[in-house]
Amino acid sequence: MTEMKADTKRVERLTYPDHFLHDIENMSADMRDARMQELSHWSLRFANRTANPKWVTNHMFELARLAELTAAERDRLRSELEAAEALNTRHLAEIEGLREAARAVDEQAFMFYRAEDGTERSIEADDGEACEIVHSDAMFQLRAALSATPAREQHPDDLAVDRFAVAMKAKLVKKRSDGRGGWQDKENCSQQFLSCLLRDHVDKGDPVDVANFAMMLQQRSEEIAPERDLTIQEAARAMLSAYDLSISGQPIADEQRAAGRHIALAASFAADAYNKGYCEGQDVHALCRAFLTALADPLSPYLDYLRADPAAGQEARDARAQAHGGQVDG
Repeated sequence: MTEMKADTKRVERLTYPDHFLHDIENMSADMRDARMQELSHWSLRFANRTANPKWVTNHMFELARLAELTAAERDRLRSELEAAEALNTRHLAEIEGLREAARAVDEQAFMFYRAEDGTERSIEADDGEACEIVHSDAMFQLRAALSATPAREQHPDDLAVDRFAVAMKAKLVKKRSDGRGGWQDKENCSQQFLSCLLRDHVDKGDPVDVANFAMMLQQRSEEIAPERDLTIQEAARAMLSAYDLSISGQPIADEQRAAGRHIALAASFAADAYNKGYCEGQDVHALCRAFLTALADPLSPYLDYLRADPAAGQEARDARAQAHGGQVDG
């Protein structure tokens, strides 16, 4: 309580500006008391600070130290600025030197066009006006030599290949419009398949198609696969399938199909016997005639290898033999 009394006495000795007092008089009692307490607090704090010589000394030393640091920072920044200005001056000198070099190059590198009298006319001179400069003998001789040099002629082989490539591209465009393609896919388009297409088109006679298939194999880093020997039996089976249906996919007339199928079956039988070496020395046509006779018996054992269930043929023959009193076909 003693300390508070001392502070109060110290506050009583302080004077306040007139406008503070005027504002306080116009306030309510509570606000006036709060403002007086706030003023008393800061007045006491300032009075305590100024009454302490040590605080004033420390504050002055702090201000001096900050002033020294500020001066040192100012000197450092001034040094950096001077270095930057020197570097900038050097760069400006270098840039100006480059500009001078560029101007010198420009003076030696005007764009000229050829005049009828053998002179060179520059597009623009230093003063911005057109000027005429007679070129040197060396430049004239060089231009004359270049203009007199004929263009290199292409070999006829190269020209032929270029023309053929145009034809190949045109054919490929046409085939793509028809929905063809996919030769790059080795899984769905085998080497053997492309090779077969190439050989088939040799027989058709269009060299452009043959070349395109050869190109496809070459681009796939593949060779033309060797032709696999097609057995006569495979050819006969294909013939048999062809005689079962017409080209349109509809069954042909019974009498035509029967005659055609007989011929196809005979060819298949003959091919089988020929390939197995059963009939050495006989040609396929003779074998066809022999098996055409055998076709009179639909249950002939020679048909078993064409059946989906070969055992069914033997069962049918056994049933027929029992129906005929156990007689066996000979």
